[in-house]
Amino acid sequence: MAADDPPPAHPSVDLIDAGGAAVDALTREVARAAAAAALFGRDPSLRIGRYRLRARVGVGGMGAVWSAEDDELGRSVALKLATAGDAAARQRALDEGRALARLSHPNVVPIYDVVDSAHGVFLVMELVAGETLRAYAARTDDVRAVVRAYREAAAGLAAAHAAGLIHRDFKPDNAVVGADGRVRVLDFGLAVSEAAPGTSVAGTPRYMAPEQRAGAVTAAVDQYALCASLREALGDRLPRWVRPIVERGGAAEPAARFPSMDALAEALGRDPRRVWRRRGVAGLVVAVGVAGVVIGQGRATAPSLRCDGGAALMATTWTQPRAQVASHLAGLGGDYASAAGARLMDTLDGYARAWQLSHRGACQAHGRGELAAGLFDRRGQCLAQARASLAAVTDLATTATPADLPGLVEAVAALPTVARCDDDSALASPVAPPPAAVVTAVAAVDDRLAEVAVLRDAGRIDQARAAADHAVAAAEQLAYPPLVARARLARGRVALTSLTGTRGDEDFVAATNLALGAGDDLLAVEAFARHAFASVTGTRGQPVDGLTLIEPLANRLGENGVAARALLLGNLGAIALNQGDRATARARFAQAAAALPAVTGPAAIELAFVRQGALSLEDDPVAVARDGAALVEFQRTRLGAEHPTTLLAQIYVAQLGPSDEQVRTALASPCRTLATVHGQLRAGVSECSAEATLLALIAGDAADAGRWAQIHAAAMATSQTPALLARARGLTAAAAGDVTTAIAAFTAARAALRIAPDSPWWLRSFAIECAIAAAAVARAGGDDATRAAEVRYARAQLALAAPGLSAVEYRRRARTLDQLATGSAPSGVGR
Repeated sequence: MAADDPPPAHPSVDLIDAGGAAVDALTREVARAAAAAALFGRDPSLRIGRYRLRARVGVGGMGAVWSAEDDELGRSVALKLATAGDAAARQRALDEGRALARLSHPNVVPIYDVVDSAHGVFLVMELVAGETLRAYAARTDDVRAVVRAYREAAAGLAAAHAAGLIHRDFKPDNAVVGADGRVRVLDFGLAVSEAAPGTSVAGTPRYMAPEQRAGAVTAAVDQYALCASLREALGDRLPRWVRPIVERGGAAEPAARFPSMDALAEALGRDPRRVWRRRGVAGLVVAVGVAGVVIGQGRATAPSLRCDGGAALMATTWTQPRAQVASHLAGLGGDYASAAGARLMDTLDGYARAWQLSHRGACQAHGRGELAAGLFDRRGQCLAQARASLAAVTDLATTATPADLPGLVEAVAALPTVARCDDDSALASPVAPPPAAVVTAVAAVDDRLAEVAVLRDAGRIDQARAAADHAVAAAEQLAYPPLVARARLARGRVALTSLTGTRGDEDFVAATNLALGAGDDLLAVEAFARHAFASVTGTRGQPVDGLTLIEPLANRLGENGVAARALLLGNLGAIALNQGDRATARARFAQAAAALPAVTGPAAIELAFVRQGALSLEDDPVAVARDGAALVEFQRTRLGAEHPTTLLAQIYVAQLGPSDEQVRTALASPCRTLATVHGQLRAGVSECSAEATLLALIAGDAADAGRWAQIHAAAMATSQTPALLARARGLTAAAAGDVTTAIAAFTAARAALRIAPDSPWWLRSFAIECAIAAAAVARAGGDDATRAAEVRYARAQLALAAPGLSAVEYRRRARTLDQLATGSAPSGVGR
């Protein structure tokens, strides 16, 4: 019985006399004894048999409960008053108490003794320090932990059924979660053997099966009560895979429920994200034994037959919800949705197949004795996290909107590579494993971190942040430093997606220190790389310390650390470029790029920024064209031709063309596709359409400038940035031939930037574009003085912005200004 248990929220319909008057009298006697002890120093104990009562700790639906001491065995116990009624009631309570005492199971509160005293019949049981299942579920955010708790309660009820006892009054108040985490079912005061219709009604109405209300009681009524309790406990949080279990166990007709409580408990134990860990080693022991027998019979294929459990494990994760995902994606409509949906289904099908093959391979290798237990466990953990990631993606796919599709494609492309689970060298780690007592809890947090990564990659930042906060709190409670480091890194990465604040820097610093202390050098290097970037680009704007320590560490990581090393070098290159140090940036990006051929999986997708950074520093137009095409093809292969990331890469490469006319030609298609297919991505559309409008104005093509200006204005509809809004007004006026309004708007846009001597190069680049647009408009209007002034201003800013601009872009802007300086009409006017 739980110490300090509050009374149940839902009183039972109790037909057994719990002896209300006797309870009050006994309570008064205990109080008088305590008062006498305080006044006169007497022994305050009131004894029931050999048990010394201490205090009343609760009043259950089936009777009052006192804490007591068993002097003979030297332990604390709980005494529950079963009845203080007549001889028949006492005999019935004695018989039932003795029957309960024969029930021994870890998930049932044990009955130690039954005492018939002058105060009534008492059941002597374990005194459990803990909380009711109701209280536990109410305070616990971990849905899977709640399901596991109810699964343990089901196991306890199954043991009672095996002993011929039906609880009849299971509810969240009649099970306790002990301080040791184990669930124990209690309060069997209404327990009976199977009863025929007409038996007196007993139980708590909210949890009573329909037949129980009519007096017909079989073991199936406990199924109904447990499922009603679980449904109530989780409500909207009920996982998809649990819902059909609860619906079956809570069916109105007993025949429609599970064949036994054992079957219900087994179903609740088939959490798709836990089965590998729970069954892996034990299942393989069976597989090995059976394999030895059948091989002796000449059936060499038996090991593979015994290792096909991956299909069952993948069923709830992907196979069963697949049809729902396919139907939902197909119903989104639109050409992009159709293409992206088909791509997603193919990718997820392939991922599920690869997972099953890897699962089978691990099983067979272990069965042949080729895979030691430690390596087998690491493969199992890797596969479990891959399956957790797939489950998270599947959940997102069933509710995705058309606007969610690009993020969903990104998340699927970033799924952890299953092939890594077959690479024992990649899985090797010097980090000490978690203590045995928290292995399952650590695995649960790692699964949550896999979900955080999926949500982050899918662009569900608010959800990712909430999940990351929960994971950090759970990890810190477990106090296993490597897990806390992983959780802090994951939360920092979510914050890094923001362009404001410290961008997760505190988490990255903590993760670095924790990882170094735990010997996880790989994680330490990654965390430091992200800390370096966040430290410089966040609100702190501080240079990074510790590079002299971390860079040698990164260099000694070997093959497993190639991605972390490339990330560090690439971020250092980005920082140098941000600071205008092109020489350092070029060297760092070149070092990072040299490592990219060895990087695969999701890390290769993130490290595409290295390719782009190196491209921005390339001086040779031929190399720019070659490497730019490779970057676009890389994104197209992984994400699809019309994915916004692919289109934005194409736009970026287009703007590195050697001449305005070449840029204009290359920019048109990807920018128009981005605006048409992904109009919600206003920032990307507004920037490429502004450049396209500017290029049309330089070319003197008013009609084309008008078309692009309309696209730009639509993309700017919700903007509140003064400089951007002024530029948009200028482009619209310029395309309409309103020279005075356009020049005034471009001047206002520059003024809103408040250019100062220490302004960064990208602000100067924006000012240069506005000046070029004003000069082009002035040329068209015959205003030579304004044209010349704008060209002079743009040239001065171009010289100051040169450290941050690519050499190719610098030369192109310089040629444009040379052309505008002459005042001559461009070729191709009026196309």
